[in-house]
Amino acid sequence: MSKPRILIVDDEPKVAFFFQKNLELGGSGYHVDAVNSGQEALEALRENPYDLLITDLRMPKMNGLELLRRVREISTSTKTILVTAYGTENVWQEAENLQTFRALSKPLKIPDLLEAVRDALKVTSTPQVTKKGASELLVITGEHFEALAGRLESLRVDVGARTVVLADTAGHLLAYTGSADDLNISEMMALLGGTMAAAGELTHQFKYKKPIHLSYFEGPPYDLYAANVNCNLFLTIFYDRRNENTAVSRIGLVWLYTRRALIELQEMLGQQAVECEADPASALAEGFAQSLQGELDSLFGFEKEDVA
Repeated sequence: MSKPRILIVDDEPKVAFFFQKNLELGGSGYHVDAVNSGQEALEALRENPYDLLITDLRMPKMNGLELLRRVREISTSTKTILVTAYGTENVWQEAENLQTFRALSKPLKIPDLLEAVRDALKVTSTPQVTKKGASELLVITGEHFEALAGRLESLRVDVGARTVVLADTAGHLLAYTGSADDLNISEMMALLGGTMAAAGELTHQFKYKKPIHLSYFEGPPYDLYAANVNCNLFLTIFYDRRNENTAVSRIGLVWLYTRRALIELQEMLGQQAVECEADPASALAEGFAQSLQGELDSLFGFEKEDVA
């Protein structure tokens, strides 16, 4: 059975991207595309069939209601959802006349969006782990997504990072927080996922039951820290060296807060989401951060008083 195809339409790229990622992560294997205008949406519909279209109301040149009229002409089988912060009785009535499946008011909660999509596509809301070769794609519900995103944001603030990303070793982006405007996150996660997966294979070679892997990449323009949550998932922390003191080693601080975050993330995700034993946070000795700090400072020639 093919994946349900969903098209997001919003003139705000960040909003469209946010909805797209939440549906990809909180749905049931949806294929989700996003465009930023009614005209782009019509072109996409002419090129490919979509089971569901979700559109904002207020957009330049072609508003959401006009788009819904055009959609009815092009594809009568495509269900539609209208999202707006400017709903009036006339808007709701017009949406009903255009056979809109559901109209949602902003501010919109992600669980409400997921519920509307499930109802429109008649799919179940049961979270699941979908097998993809040797890796697994973790499907996160809206409620869990918000909790994960909140914990990632706390970690980002604690360590003063620009961006924090949660991904799996197959390179699938699960959640991120912070600024990523000039970062190709998807491509980076695919590359880092291979690195983390390769490191995970060492656990089989050495018969480790609890794999531990911390990777550090030094810029410019960015410093990256990556640590495995378990054998399938990992965190990546980005620092922008262009705006910071590059003479300061921060790996001890990063690991101190990351270790705490790993424990909480493992509890949020639950061990049922993975098939291997993996607890990198508890496997490290209490002195790991201090000893690793000393080794790296010695390697890079930093004096003790220079270390934050």
